Amino acid sequence: MKMLRAGGLLAGLVLALASAPASADVILNFQQTGASPAGGVTLGGTLTVTDQAYADGLNLSYSLSASGAVSSVNTGLVDASFFFSTPGLGTVSLTLADLLAGSGLPAGTSVLGSLTGSPGGTPGGFLNASGLGFGFQSSTDGNLFSGNFTAALGACTGGGCDFSGTVVTTVPEPSALSLMLFGGVALLAACRPKRGSAQPAVG
Repeated sequence: MKMLRAGGLLAGLVLALASAPASADVILNFQQTGASPAGGVTLGGTLTVTDQAYADGLNLSYSLSASGAVSSVNTGLVDASFFFSTPGLGTVSLTLADLLAGSGLPAGTSVLGSLTGSPGGTPGGFLNASGLGFGFQSSTDGNLFSGNFTAALGACTGGGCDFSGTVVTTVPEPSALSLMLFGGVALLAACRPKRGSAQPAVG
């Protein structure tokens, strides 16, 4: 009876979890570490991709023309969120929906970017933007990024403001389904009668 109950419990767990996603998303977190001068630029953000896209190798690109036309290749991209703050422009916060709609940036802004990676490896690429009175250039190589922001007014005139930071990659843990299956097998093994155990006498 114990074996039947344990087997039924395991079957129920498998059926309950089989329809749930067996994977989690990989998050690339861009964190500024190199300080800009007072009144300079502060930025950061995240990219979220499926673990399958990360395992296969990233292939992300984005283009926004000054007229507002958007083109992109977003293989496995789940979400994106960025913020950019400087006294001249104020704070600009962008989501994936904003980027795909070509909104959230000052009118006339042009953007060109690409981020690729080998299967399961750290990404590399660039993101450049320009608009009325400002320019932005950045590059990413593995777990580091750096760049420069220039503006017609404020602290970033002339040579502009340099910035740098790290890319922290959060890789998903083993799937819940795999862990539960392992636990189910262990449960069956624990409930299995030991060999050589005494059997009740039949009267």
